[in-house]
Amino acid sequence: MDMESDVTFDIIRGVICALGIFGNVVVLFVNLILREYQKTVTHWYVMQLAAADLVCLLTIPFTIAEDLTGQWGFPNWTCKVKETIFFVNYYASVMLLATMSIDRYCAVCHIFSTKIQKLRSRRFSILIAVIIWVSSILMSFPIMLYSDVKGIAPYCKCRYLDGNSSGDGLYDNYNPSIPYEDYEANYEDELGQENNYNMQCSYQDTGTAWRSYIYWCLIAMFIVPFTLMTFCYSRIVIKLRKSGNRSSTAFQKSSALLASVGSGRDKRATQSIAQRNCNRVTRVCFTLVFIFFLCWSPFYGVHLAKMVGIPGSTQLCETLSRITAALAYSNSALNPYIYNFVGTSFIGRFRKAASSVKSSLRKTTSTFTSDGIAGVRYTAKRNDANGAPESAVITTKQHAGKEKESSTAPITPGNNSIATDRV
Repeated sequence: MDMESDVTFDIIRGVICALGIFGNVVVLFVNLILREYQKTVTHWYVMQLAAADLVCLLTIPFTIAEDLTGQWGFPNWTCKVKETIFFVNYYASVMLLATMSIDRYCAVCHIFSTKIQKLRSRRFSILIAVIIWVSSILMSFPIMLYSDVKGIAPYCKCRYLDGNSSGDGLYDNYNPSIPYEDYEANYEDELGQENNYNMQCSYQDTGTAWRSYIYWCLIAMFIVPFTLMTFCYSRIVIKLRKSGNRSSTAFQKSSALLASVGSGRDKRATQSIAQRNCNRVTRVCFTLVFIFFLCWSPFYGVHLAKMVGIPGSTQLCETLSRITAALAYSNSALNPYIYNFVGTSFIGRFRKAASSVKSSLRKTTSTFTSDGIAGVRYTAKRNDANGAPESAVITTKQHAGKEKESSTAPITPGNNSIATDRV
């Protein structure tokens, strides 16, 4: 792949990374400052999802740096760490998406079921989160085993191995007279050998463990979550539409007399609001399912195609892999905007969180001077006998190796605070 294409893909991934990190950081900021994760199960799952997506996106700069320099410029052990961290959080993110759809389904479609509502308790939601994270770590063990820095120095890259113990595959027959940059593309022409081992285009000669792992991820991380999300959100839409129709029928019966005397405009307005709310929920549910399918189906489609082999050059296979990987990354970047910014009063919650932080900063101001004296200012109010505000300023400072010195200013009307500076 030429340098211009590399830079283009790196810019796209950089934009995805920046937008995703911003969105997830904002979601975590609001959730933590307002302690929303303690109030509802939904916000608890949203916080977990934002954390998983954020860490997942933080691995993108390492991939960009590798592409720009043409080599893995970090210690070899960081390759396994980076890949493991990515997959742990990727698995957790997908499982949290499926869990959130089930939680919403239980909240809307089984609101009067005591047994099902117990599954939405805080204690049970914490247990579910622990199970998700532990499962994600266990599922990432193959990545720890099959990822390493491989290639011909100094152009070694962080890549997956196939699980075969016979050698390093494509690089076993490497001819030093061929430039590394052209080696993969010209492997068949220059060496006169059939390239049956290029993992960029085919998994036919890879180990059984690797192929089984791909099939497992396809079923557990795409087919099952997509099926659950489709079922749960479709049932939610059906439930809300039925509820809307029943409410509309009841409203029509109760307002028949008013409608007969000319209040049809109010009736139509009320029905229009209910219809708009139902349509909004329908759009949000459809968006959630569609975005998940759009981001992950090409990724697994390419992996399935590699099982039988993708005809064409290595450059084509690498381009497909990069495009589908960028789409997969974009799911983590879009999640905070879909689950928080669409259909909710997120802007109001963000302003409330920002106001809370500003208020806390005003209450306590810490200052440090060059001579090692530190002061903390506290304010308090009190009223005199006549009800007028009055205050005293008490300053306490402690120097290194000295006793505390304190002075108290007389209370004078017009002041309304007591300030204490102390070390």
